Formats: sequence, C-alpha cells, structure tokens
Amino acid sequence: DITDRKQAEEALAESEKKYKDLFEHTLLGMEVVDGQTGKTVLANRSLARMFGFKSPADMIGTNPLDYVLPEDVEWVVSQIAQLMADPTWAKTAQIRARTEDGRIIWLTGMGTPIEYEGRLAMLLSLVDITVAREAESKLQESEERYRLVVDNANEGIAVVQDGLLKFANRRFANATGYSVEELCSTPFSELIHPDDRQIVIDYYLRRFKGQEVPRLYQCRFIDKAGNTNWIEVNAVLFNWEGRTATLALLGDITERKRADDALKASEEKFRALADNSSDVIVLLDRNAVISYESPAAGQLLGLSPEERIGE
Repeated sequence: DITDRKQAEEALAESEKKYKDLFEHTLLGMEVVDGQTGKTVLANRSLARMFGFKSPADMIGTNPLDYVLPEDVEWVVSQIAQLMADPTWAKTAQIRARTEDGRIIWLTGMGTPIEYEGRLAMLLSLVDITVAREAESKLQESEERYRLVVDNANEGIAVVQDGLLKFANRRFANATGYSVEELCSTPFSELIHPDDRQIVIDYYLRRFKGQEVPRLYQCRFIDKAGNTNWIEVNAVLFNWEGRTATLALLGDITERKRADDALKASEEKFRALADNSSDVIVLLDRNAVISYESPAAGQLLGLSPEERIGE
C-alpha cells in the first residue's frame, strides 16, 4: 500500500509548484548561487530583466561577482563570508552592478544560506533602486547648491515657525553674535528691540491670517553683546517641513542708519546756525536757483525766505 507515499509526493509537488510560481513571478530579482562554485544555478525573470539578459536561462553558469563594480567586490565578498559563517546574520546591503548591456545600476538586497539539490547554496533577493538613488543624488546636489547660496548670501536668512527660529544662515548669526545653534533655540521676538517688538509680532500674526502687511520694513534688534542694530526685513510666507512658516531676508542697515542720522543731525545743526545768524546766507543749486535763504536775508530784502526759494 503506497497511498500515503503518493499523497506525500503529490503534496510535495504541489508545494514545489507554489514556490516555483512565487519565484518566477515575484518582482524581486532572485537567484540561487552554488556555495562551492559561486555560479548561478537558478534565476528568475525579474533578475534577468534587471541585468539585461533575454531570459533566466542565460544567467545560468554566470558568477554574480562578475557584475559587481570592481571597487565594491572586496566588500561584497566580506559580507558573503560573514553570512555563510553565521546564517542568522541578516543584513541588507546596497551595491553597484554593471548589467549585461553596460548600464550601471544600484541594487539593494540580502542573501540567505539554503540547501539546493543537496548542496550548500545561497538565495539572493535583489531590488533595483537605481531610480531612487538617482533621485536622492539629485536632491542632495540641489540641497548642496542651495546651501552654498544661503550660507554665502550677503543677507541674513531666517525661517520663523511658531514664533521660533527654525533656521538661520551664517550671515545672520554673525550679525547677531550668536551661533546658529543658539539662534535655532531662541524665540525670534527676543532678538527684537523692546520698542519695535509689538509691531513686528503684529506683522507676523497678520501675515499668517492673510491680511495685508508691509513686505519690507525696518526694525531694531539687540545682538548678544547687548548692542542695538538696525535691520531691513523682507518677509514672505512659505512651506517649511510641511507647515507654513515665514521666510525672512534680513539686511543689516546699521551703518546706513547711522549715516542717515548723522546727516540729519548735521543738517539740523546747519539750519539752526544759519537760521539764527545775523549774516545773509544764500544757497544756490547748480543752476543758480535759490534753494535756501536765511531769515537775515529776508530782513534785508523785505521778503520772506519762502518767497525767494526757487528764484
């Protein structure tokens, strides 16, 4: 009576068919590599497409290491040795490979020691991540370009979210005397001069509500040493890490304000001296038109200075 044996054989055949279907139709690139020869003894269609072969049969007898880029071979061999020495060691790895048609692709995968047809072998599962790696590389290049622009900008650049500084470039940090790390843990309002703080906060809140506020304005800030300086702020809303924030371009105008104040003070001194002088003082522009006349001139001529301006 061989009924039990036949049922076991049928169950085994059914099980093998299921696993074969899974092996053949999965999107994972899979292959079995002989543990002694290092040659591929079984491969599926996904792996053949991945490496540019017409069919899995074309991969039989090839050595997977022949497709690994030379500079990565030593590392890959060390990983295989580690796995064969300790079958419980599970680690995914990313490698570069050259396909049959000359393309360079990035792969991520892992290996598992198995027994295949009575011999020690390794089952490799591979995923082509070339597109993802290229996108990641382009993103890193883009971020690096913007980082260079931001770090070397002549203006201070800051990102304010929830009232806190989330980002500051070196220019802004240098102007305040704080380190970038110190700034990124500081409420933005604490840097603003107390006399200007309320209007800056008001602009900040109204901007978030969609109300009309000046995009460009001036205010004073206090640096780490306690000095008062002037900045010109150009602020807009934008998206930062998935949430709305304020992008502020900050120009240090302290020297310009000092020059303006000095000029204003000088003009006021001149006018005070001229207005109270007993001498007749007349200023002419390049076209010999009167632009200023002291009160003494009016007394002499019997005309007010205002009547003479422009003659």
